[in-house]
Amino acid sequence: MFLLLEDGGVILMDNIVALIRHEGATVITRRDNSALESAFAPATLDRRSSRLISRQNKMRKNIIKSGTAADLTRRAEKTRTEDN
Repeated sequence: MFLLLEDGGVILMDNIVALIRHEGATVITRRDNSALESAFAPATLDRRSSRLISRQNKMRKNIIKSGTAADLTRRAEKTRTEDN
Protein backbone atom coordinates (compact mmCIF):
# COMPACT_ATOMS: atom_id res chain seq x y z
CA MET A 1 0.00 0.00 0.00
CA PHE A 2 1.10 3.54 -0.68
CA LEU A 3 0.66 6.82 1.14
CA LEU A 4 -0.38 9.50 -1.36
CA LEU A 5 1.09 12.92 -0.57
CA GLU A 6 -0.39 16.30 -1.47
CA ASP A 7 2.25 16.96 -4.15
CA GLY A 8 1.24 13.73 -5.92
CA GLY A 9 4.23 11.82 -4.59
CA VAL A 10 3.85 8.42 -2.99
CA ILE A 11 5.63 6.57 -0.21
CA LEU A 12 5.53 2.82 0.23
CA MET A 13 3.80 2.14 3.55
CA ASP A 14 6.44 -0.49 4.41
CA ASN A 15 8.96 2.38 4.63
CA ILE A 16 6.92 4.39 7.14
CA VAL A 17 7.59 4.03 10.86
CA ALA A 18 5.19 6.67 12.21
CA LEU A 19 2.71 9.38 11.35
CA ILE A 20 2.71 12.03 14.07
CA ARG A 21 0.38 15.03 14.11
CA HIS A 22 2.32 18.02 15.45
CA GLU A 23 1.47 21.73 15.35
CA GLY A 24 -0.95 21.53 12.43
CA ALA A 25 1.19 19.22 10.32
CA THR A 26 1.78 15.50 10.05
CA VAL A 27 5.37 14.34 10.39
CA ILE A 28 6.02 11.17 8.38
CA THR A 29 8.98 9.28 9.80
CA ARG A 30 10.60 6.70 7.50
CA ARG A 31 12.70 3.62 8.22
CA ASP A 32 15.88 5.38 7.10
CA ASN A 33 15.30 7.91 9.94
CA SER A 34 14.42 10.66 7.49
CA ALA A 35 11.21 12.59 7.94
CA LEU A 36 8.99 14.79 5.87
CA GLU A 37 6.03 16.94 6.68
CA SER A 38 2.54 16.90 5.24
CA ALA A 39 -0.16 19.51 5.71
CA PHE A 40 -2.72 16.68 5.65
CA ALA A 41 -3.93 14.95 8.78
CA PRO A 42 -3.23 11.20 9.03
CA ALA A 43 -6.94 10.43 8.39
CA THR A 44 -6.83 12.50 5.18
CA LEU A 45 -3.68 10.74 4.01
CA ASP A 46 -5.39 7.40 4.67
CA ARG A 47 -8.54 8.44 2.77
CA ARG A 48 -6.54 9.65 -0.24
CA SER A 49 -4.49 6.47 -0.32
CA SER A 50 -7.62 4.31 -0.04
CA ARG A 51 -9.20 6.19 -2.97
CA LEU A 52 -6.06 5.62 -5.04
CA ILE A 53 -6.22 1.89 -4.36
CA SER A 54 -9.93 1.84 -5.20
CA ARG A 55 -9.32 3.62 -8.55
CA GLN A 56 -6.48 1.22 -9.37
CA ASN A 57 -8.68 -1.79 -8.61
CA LYS A 58 -11.46 -0.43 -10.86
CA MET A 59 -8.97 0.16 -13.68
CA ARG A 60 -7.55 -3.34 -13.23
CA LYS A 61 -11.03 -4.89 -13.37
CA ASN A 62 -11.86 -2.90 -16.52
CA ILE A 63 -8.65 -4.06 -18.18
CA ILE A 64 -9.34 -7.67 -17.24
CA LYS A 65 -12.93 -7.39 -18.46
CA SER A 66 -11.86 -5.69 -21.71
CA GLY A 67 -8.98 -8.04 -22.44
CA THR A 68 -5.24 -7.83 -22.06
CA ALA A 69 -3.31 -4.59 -22.22
CA ALA A 70 -2.04 -5.68 -25.66
CA ASP A 71 -5.66 -6.14 -26.81
CA LEU A 72 -6.53 -2.64 -25.58
CA THR A 73 -3.50 -1.19 -27.36
CA ARG A 74 -4.48 -2.90 -30.63
CA ARG A 75 -8.05 -1.62 -30.31
CA ALA A 76 -6.83 1.93 -29.69
CA GLU A 77 -4.48 1.77 -32.68
CA LYS A 78 -7.27 0.38 -34.88
CA THR A 79 -9.60 3.19 -33.79
CA ARG A 80 -6.92 5.80 -34.53
CA THR A 81 -6.33 4.30 -37.97
CA GLU A 82 -10.06 4.25 -38.76
CA ASP A 83 -10.41 7.89 -37.67
CA ASN A 84 -7.70 8.99 -40.12
